[in-house]
Amino acid sequence: MIEIDLNARVLPEEHNVFVVRPGNSYGLFAEITQQNVLLLELPALGFESGTRPDDDDLRRRVNRSRALRGWYGGTLDEKIKPNLDLATYSATEGGPSTAQLAALVRTFFERMKPGDLVVVPPKSYMEDAWIGEIASESYVVEPVKVARLYGDEILSGRAVRWITRIAKRDLPYEILDALQKPSAAFLVERSLRSRFYKVAYGNYSISDFYSAKFEVTEADFDTVDDVLLQAFFNFVAANTKAVQEPGQHVLSFGAAAFKDSGDFIPKLQTNVNSPGDISLVSKVITPLVASVLFLLAVDVGPSAKAEAEKGTLVLRNSKAAENDPCTAKVFESSMQILKLLNLDDWPEACQRAQEVAKKTGLKSPARVEKRQ
Repeated sequence: MIEIDLNARVLPEEHNVFVVRPGNSYGLFAEITQQNVLLLELPALGFESGTRPDDDDLRRRVNRSRALRGWYGGTLDEKIKPNLDLATYSATEGGPSTAQLAALVRTFFERMKPGDLVVVPPKSYMEDAWIGEIASESYVVEPVKVARLYGDEILSGRAVRWITRIAKRDLPYEILDALQKPSAAFLVERSLRSRFYKVAYGNYSISDFYSAKFEVTEADFDTVDDVLLQAFFNFVAANTKAVQEPGQHVLSFGAAAFKDSGDFIPKLQTNVNSPGDISLVSKVITPLVASVLFLLAVDVGPSAKAEAEKGTLVLRNSKAAENDPCTAKVFESSMQILKLLNLDDWPEACQRAQEVAKKTGLKSPARVEKRQ
């Protein structure tokens, strides 16, 4: 039995990506990254965890936080320290500033859904921005004390699970430009999200879009490697089409290498700056099928066909639900291709894939989990 992990994040259509500034002047970056929590720089916000505050209550809490934040940023004269009694604060005062901060609280604890991606940049362009997923339900508060800034007062935060990092200087220009403005958090526009999805997940799908990122780990990648690799991907595209459309037949590596398979041919996005990556993107599942078949060709080899015929190849997905239909579709297509290929066709595809992998260190985002 051989178990393959598709290792693909299946994202809901409403999935969002946010950029969160780590406090004023990026001063909470260490606490946020080390304690796995997004923090609002609003001391003593203090609403009950698990409960959504109404608008008036939230505005009172924000006004109290604003007063405390101003005091901690000043002389720290105990004689003029703001009152902590919430009843002494008005819901109608504070104007646009209070309204903006109340909206920020709603963004942190309500608009950001579990599983949404967050990007937290550092102050320096020489450091990495951290990328993670929201890891708690709405209005579940993680209390954190940052004594160096706010003494015994508590900051409210949202749990986050860090996934990876990206150099701040490599963030899209639009993000870097937005960071010049004072926004504490903002939504990344859809046209820019694929960059973060590729970095965070490698393999992923969202709505009718599929992507797989193959890592190039060696410095040597030339035009011969490029031709062989594209031939392998065309082989996968032609045969993915063959098993999904009636009246089609699977093709050998040679017959499929330069065949035009229409929409089943994924777009190739290359960044092979030694090391780098090669990404396949498409509106059909070809990229994910390619990640499975390339892995099998390199790591299992010709015997993968016999394993498929015996039913001893199992495809799982550690990043999706057990009954995920996308994973099932990828597995069905991959197994059908292996089973329907002629006896000599699969070994030829394996040989070509192994040539590229050996020379360039190309690695599929899918992985072999277990062999028995």
